[in-house]
Amino acid sequence: MDVIVAGAAAIEGGAASEAARLVRAVTGATLDEAGLDAARVSAVFAGCGRRGAAPSSEAVVVRLGLRSLGFRPPPSAGHAGGTGRVEHVTASAAEALHQAYESVQLGIDDVVLCIGLDQDPGRQWPPEPVLRHRTLAARRYLNRTGLTIEHLARVVAKNRRHGARRGVSRELTLAEILDDAVLDWPLTRPMVARGGLGAAALILTAPHPAVVRRRCPRIRASVLVGGGGVEPIAQAARVACRQAGISPDDLDCAEVADVTAAAELAAYEQLGWAVDGNAGDLVRSGFTALGGVLPVNPSGGLLCLGERPGTSAIAQVVSLAAQLRGLAGAVQVPGAGVALAQSAGRPQIEDDGEEDLIGLTLLTA
Repeated sequence: MDVIVAGAAAIEGGAASEAARLVRAVTGATLDEAGLDAARVSAVFAGCGRRGAAPSSEAVVVRLGLRSLGFRPPPSAGHAGGTGRVEHVTASAAEALHQAYESVQLGIDDVVLCIGLDQDPGRQWPPEPVLRHRTLAARRYLNRTGLTIEHLARVVAKNRRHGARRGVSRELTLAEILDDAVLDWPLTRPMVARGGLGAAALILTAPHPAVVRRRCPRIRASVLVGGGGVEPIAQAARVACRQAGISPDDLDCAEVADVTAAAELAAYEQLGWAVDGNAGDLVRSGFTALGGVLPVNPSGGLLCLGERPGTSAIAQVVSLAAQLRGLAGAVQVPGAGVALAQSAGRPQIEDDGEEDLIGLTLLTA
């Protein structure tokens, strides 16, 4: 069964002191777009940026923000049930999105809210172990493909142009990108996603007349795989394309996890858009820029918006839902009908050196 994106909204930026207000605002906008109130939502799936055994501060803020909209805590023993169960909380937006999708797709819930929140990271991002891990991946990628740091700079320049169209960044020249401070060779500062703030929300529903009458995008497949295997993005893409009956050639636009410029290029190969070493040609030729054959990260991507582990995977779908509805404004891809979102990782690196999760979502208009 397809899953309908009945409502979608995102707020980029903000401050920790405003977090509850962001939750209220983004959830209220999403419910309004879906034409539903809190009473119709039977489950809430939240991505909350941090991880650990204890609930994060983001999870607490999500609960407080939703309560003002009529959501209530899950029922306890001896008490009647409330509206909305904020009980599915994870550090990863990709995991929250996948759980929300499966809840509707399997018929467990009819209407669910999927929400992500990231507050101020409170420290320089990425932390040293994460930066080192990503730098080594970038070095291996350049060594294997023969691409250069100029190719990385072109990815940054493309995404910054997209972000500038939306007013969330300023354009950078190749010289500015290459001459900026080197965080860890070969990555200069603009080539690495900084820590990001914000909130995003989706209302996912089963198909029914009240929704189908409007032009609502459909999630045709959602796949979540561990990031420690060989080519996990390729594995997720194969499974998702098989489930949806969609091939890479069918795509009109995509959002991918550009935690570094090298990560975006590597994703091109794993997603089947290029073979070894050819990903650089896609950027150089404009193939993956707005106006090209397959625009990638028309939102500006993480290199513009910042990395938000609790939010980004949900925000990607918000961005693509706007594309599929023809509502993306200055970054609209004409005639967009099929879109892909690929998210990666959590905010920490495990002992094995691998980031945890790869999420992949396919949507159609």
